[in-house]
Amino acid sequence: MSDTQSAHTKVTMFRGKDGTECESFIHAVRRVAWEERKMQDSTWMANFASLHFSGRALKWQSDLALDVRHDWIKLEKALLERWPPPDVGSDDEHEAQTIPTPAAAKSHSIENEAVSDLGILELVYEDEAGFTQSKYLGTAISSKGSCCFEQEISKAMKVRWGRSLGTEPRIMECLKDSRYLWLALAWTYSDPEFGQGSNQWARITTADPLTLTTEAFRLDTNCAEGLFRVAAWKVDSEQNIVPVWKWKDEVFSLTVFEEKDFAYAAVDPVAYAADNSRENRARLRFKPVA
Repeated sequence: MSDTQSAHTKVTMFRGKDGTECESFIHAVRRVAWEERKMQDSTWMANFASLHFSGRALKWQSDLALDVRHDWIKLEKALLERWPPPDVGSDDEHEAQTIPTPAAAKSHSIENEAVSDLGILELVYEDEAGFTQSKYLGTAISSKGSCCFEQEISKAMKVRWGRSLGTEPRIMECLKDSRYLWLALAWTYSDPEFGQGSNQWARITTADPLTLTTEAFRLDTNCAEGLFRVAAWKVDSEQNIVPVWKWKDEVFSLTVFEEKDFAYAAVDPVAYAADNSRENRARLRFKPVA
């Protein structure tokens, strides 16, 4: 079975039954796009989705303007306007397991999340004197587009686990200025080198789920030609949150480093540390909050 055929089996036909079916369809298209590394290709996503309309949904889609039919961002918005998701709170189990769409997020409160799903991200490292220090993912973005980490836990940004792609890895959502974002990785390289000996790295940043863009691209010209993707995370045996990156059919676990108020994800920690001696090897931990 080809990769394209495999992708089609992951998305069922959308018939326009109701908002629940629409929400599931959108998540399925997004998931395939993520796996195929097409999250930034709105035309590809729209064309892929067009193969899965049926019945009255197909009639509705065929009546749309061409610029909507061939642009996933516009098409997704049109879908949600035509088939709005169920009211938040009407299906707690479903809501806890899915990534909120931009339309749903407007009326959603992260304060109501289950304690096990809602938390903050703690960056733990040893300083030059050998003392263990902690910082917390905050809402600020640096002039280069990196997420800033705060000394005070009261300034921590609330996050929660998003829907998993299988069992692991999972994406992570965060709440900033009453809107949802995704944690993401932005490389300064268009073709990063992976494996032993690579000193290359990515910024930990955020992505807008509606536009699939990141502040790192806008603020750092070095990132303009680099790779960018919503970050995937796994939990290691010590309960640390580890960023992973799929590249050419291989999955690489990245190592986190701390520098001042920022954190970076490196391919080879030994090679990276040799070139960045002032940075501290660190680890990220998800801390549940009430």
